[in-house]
Amino acid sequence: MAYKNDPQHLNIRTYESEADIVNAYYIFIHPYLPLLPPPGEPQYEDQPVTMHFEAEDFDHPSQNSMRHWPTSPLSLALSSILVLIPAPGDVYPPSKTILLRQKYAEIYANSALESVDRDIDLLGSTSTLNSAVTHLTSSLRTPLHPNVPLKLESLLALVILSVYQYCQRGNISKMRARVNQAITTAMDMSLHSLGREAVEAERRAWWMTVHMVYMSASLNVSSPTILIGDPRITTPYPEFRVSLEPWSLMLKAQHALFTSTDLLKGFGVDPKLPLPSLSGDQIHELDSYIETLVNETDRSLPMSNPQGAEAAAAQSMWIIARLLLYTARIKVHRFRAFLDMPIFLESHCGLTSINGVDSPYATLNRSLSQVTVFECIFPFTEQESSSICLKSALAVARAFKNLPRPDSTYSDVPSKAGRPTETIKSSATIAYMYPHTLPYFACCAIQGCYVLLMLLYKIRASRASDHLSSCYHLLSHPGPGTEAQDFERLVEEIRNAVDSLKASLQHNAMFEGVGRMGREIEGAFCAAFPS
Repeated sequence: MAYKNDPQHLNIRTYESEADIVNAYYIFIHPYLPLLPPPGEPQYEDQPVTMHFEAEDFDHPSQNSMRHWPTSPLSLALSSILVLIPAPGDVYPPSKTILLRQKYAEIYANSALESVDRDIDLLGSTSTLNSAVTHLTSSLRTPLHPNVPLKLESLLALVILSVYQYCQRGNISKMRARVNQAITTAMDMSLHSLGREAVEAERRAWWMTVHMVYMSASLNVSSPTILIGDPRITTPYPEFRVSLEPWSLMLKAQHALFTSTDLLKGFGVDPKLPLPSLSGDQIHELDSYIETLVNETDRSLPMSNPQGAEAAAAQSMWIIARLLLYTARIKVHRFRAFLDMPIFLESHCGLTSINGVDSPYATLNRSLSQVTVFECIFPFTEQESSSICLKSALAVARAFKNLPRPDSTYSDVPSKAGRPTETIKSSATIAYMYPHTLPYFACCAIQGCYVLLMLLYKIRASRASDHLSSCYHLLSHPGPGTEAQDFERLVEEIRNAVDSLKASLQHNAMFEGVGRMGREIEGAFCAAFPS
């Protein structure tokens, strides 16, 4: 279908079959959220179809306008993510095109939720699970994946919808509602207690649901519905069949991130939160535990075959575990290093915002009133915590940069006959328009940016007051003769790291919830580096 680069035409990405939707899942979603087992069919190049709408149709989006409407709650949920990705060739879309994508994403998401409810009602109303699955099969719905039972599709759809609520809508409350429904559904299916008999699809469905339960718990600062160490859980971890499996480490990282979030949630400028009751031993023990896990993730992951969806997922899960652990360490040390002073206008990921405090004096007084308490219990000095935060934030920037990118041109088979050559070229040349990740872990980026910008301002303040020695702890081998050059190199490293994190979020700006974070970082970056 020819692309119409015309302001009067609005273009969105769609797919013509369930198979093409699943194939797109393995390109854009699976590397960062491996819900399904390995592909049941050979992967092929992305096969999107650009749908063209007249500008006057903008106010009346409808599923009737689509060539193909997904038949499964899972394919509907996947479509709510995929439709947000720009259509091939849509390099500079008009604002109405972006809004139309968002409207269709919401239509897909709502349809998916309705389909989930119908499936769950059916599973709950029949006498046995087998009879419910038989009924689903007899309704002419075939499984999306040959190795994924139909009963799992609604559960997996809920997990995808939780990601949609966070990445697109920026709604962590609805994210929690979706993922809590998912974990309840999973436990009703006894996915947590299958033992060694569990097949790979069941293992992934269970543990990826737990993964998102913990992600939601950290974002909402609320206890996870189930803990990874719950004795009722007997279902083994899934496998990528690589030499270093990331599953256990990734879930330990999630637990460490939640623990650090929960342990220090009362320290900050919010007067409504009481000071937590904790000891220096608790903080030191948590930091040591995180450091041990960090040392595990800093090893490289050897891959015998580095191509394909499973290889990308194994690499990404390893890197995401690293991101979560470094972010957990930042959360442990952030208040000790910076007193939670705000630098962002709006509130993101538990960081205090400039617009969210009554006055800078109230902020300062609240923070200073906690310094005495913190100095009494915290087993690290301000300098030690600042240094740990710097190393962790730089590692976060490197990790984002090292995440595998979606490859829409990867194929295990020859290209499908009839695909226009110019479309392939277009896909390659506008690869930067595709999302770089499925950014449900974007909070790691903004936590890292906060640390880097706070340290930048500290360095500049010490330079302005001719007291660079107060920041010597940030350098590896400071010396009076080279301190100016050493700090220039550090400032340049900080600038490059913030710029890299900014770019990572900008490449995911098609997800509006994450786009807001990206714009916040861009504003802070421009303020810090106006030239």
